[in-house]
Amino acid sequence: MQNRRIAIQVPSDYQAALIEQWSKATNRPVSSMGAYLLEKGLETALKEGIVPAEILSSVNGQFFSS
Repeated sequence: MQNRRIAIQVPSDYQAALIEQWSKATNRPVSSMGAYLLEKGLETALKEGIVPAEILSSVNGQFFSS
């Protein structure tokens, strides 16, 4: 699997402090913590049906077509 880089902005100083302190407490780089939280957020969005069906269908077609 190829790693891809994306840039994100944390919406608040509070959230930035949470991520920074959590990463320090777990000895993870901030980027690793951000990737972990993004992964968990995407899993939740998929589970809760937040991802629009047409987007999900398009991406599934790219990765799971027969």
